[in-house]
Parts: sequence; C-alpha cells; structure tokens
Amino acid sequence: MRKETQEKDGCTYYLRFFRDWLDFVSCAEHVLRGCKGKSFGGMECSSLYEGKRDWYGTETLAEAVEFAYRGWPEGRKKIREARERMQIEKLLPRAQRIIRSVDTSGDEPDIDLFLQGEPEHMVTLHETIKPHRGKVLRFVLSRDGNASVEGLQMIRRGTAVLTALETLLMLGFTVEILIVLGYERRSAEGAHYVPILHAGDPINLDTLAFMFLQPAVLRRLSFAACECESREYREIFDIYANGGYSRACLPTFLPEHDFCLDWKDGLLNHDDEVVPFAFEILRRVGIKIPETV
Repeated sequence: MRKETQEKDGCTYYLRFFRDWLDFVSCAEHVLRGCKGKSFGGMECSSLYEGKRDWYGTETLAEAVEFAYRGWPEGRKKIREARERMQIEKLLPRAQRIIRSVDTSGDEPDIDLFLQGEPEHMVTLHETIKPHRGKVLRFVLSRDGNASVEGLQMIRRGTAVLTALETLLMLGFTVEILIVLGYERRSAEGAHYVPILHAGDPINLDTLAFMFLQPAVLRRLSFAACECESREYREIFDIYANGGYSRACLPTFLPEHDFCLDWKDGLLNHDDEVVPFAFEILRRVGIKIPETV
C-alpha cells in the first residue's frame, strides 16, 4: 500500500493506494494476527466485533477474510438469477458473415463435387450474424455506505452492478474496475483505492460476487484497513469501537474513468429493482437496450 497526503482548500486528504485486492485483504489479516481480544494497537475495533450478520455481512472478521480468498458462492447464485431475467442474448451486437454449406439441394451445383459423383453437391450461401468485440471500459465503483444502509440494499446494488459488468464482458468489452471507499470528518477526507480487475485478467465470479455484494467488504475489511492506521489517524476519523468511523463520501480525487457509480446510487429496496438498475448502468455506458427486453 502506498500512502499519500494532500492539502486542498483547507482540507487534508489521506489517500491509500493498494496494489490489488489481496493487498487490501492483508490489512484485515494484520488486525487478526495482532489483535488482543477486540482491540488492536491499544484501541477497540469495530471490525473485530462478532455477530450482527445482517449488518456486518459475516459473523466475524475471520469469516470475511475467508470469503475474500475463496469467494462467495451465494453471491454467484444471485448473479445467475439476475442474468437469466435480463435475457442478455438480445443485447449482443452482431457482425455479418457469409458461410457456404453443401447438401443434396441448394442454390447452385459445385461442379467438382458433381463430377466426382457426390450426392451432396449443391451449394447454398447463408448470411450469419456473429458477436463483435468492443472497447476497454474503466469503472470506478464506490462501495461505501453509512450505518443506516441495510445490508440487503448493498447486496441488491452489488447484484445489479456485477450483472451489468458481466453483460459488458459478454458483449465483447474489456472492463477495468477500481473500488473506492471514501470517508470524511470535519476538514479531513480519507480514501482507499483498490484495483480489482485489469484488462485481460481472468474472471472469478465467486470472488467478484464477494467484492461487489457483501457488506463485509465495507464493515469488516475496510474498517480493518482503517484500524491498521496510527492512533493519530484513527482519532482524526473516529475509527474505534463506538466511534462514528466518519461519514461515507465519494472521494474527491478519482482517476480517469468512463463510468463512476457513487455509493448512494442504486441502494435498492426491492429485489425486482435489480434488473432495471442493471439495464440503467448499461444505458449509462452507451448500450442500446431493445424495447422487447
């Protein structure tokens, strides 16, 4: 992790750039290894509290770390169900191709085959349509949410986002994804930047399902990443048990991107809102959605 501090317009920005997903998860492992009871670095940690699965997403921080490595199969099931409802095949772009087939009847004879005595010597030309590849899209996704946001809202939002991203991959686009987690208190702002998918990377849907859907990414792993900081840093942002852990925000400093989803966008209250929001994401990046879908 690379640390950077900037000053702008009377505000201090504490930026944390992680190498990749596993670098981010290693912070939680550091807290697990060094904790004493529910404390780390002499201060109590919310990430170490047990129970409240509906809010935290997991029973313990250790369970969250396990999911971070092996993925979340339950999330994959939700993605599959949403994908089936979307009828993705109707969205696929098409490229024209002409193919040649030979049978006992057709448009015209193949003279060579006819002279050889082949019964299947009639040629027919068919026009076919095949998928055509697209371009690279860079996504910035805020995975924050304050204490009032229900875990199910995060899961529904994540299901819609990941279903839309999987659809883009099927459409031939290459997708790069950066998860950002921002928090602010008084005249200070903190941000975690976690790259989770680069162009050409293999896709593990179980792991991506955990990253996008699980409340534990924010309420276990992100908390733990903050709890690894110095006592001074934790006091600036109220990062300790019974502290506020600051207020969620979209970070001020964002890298170049094609699409950015704020943490407040897509907090869905009902399961039947998942597919419409997935289509909305596709529309925002320029995908034409047929009226019949």
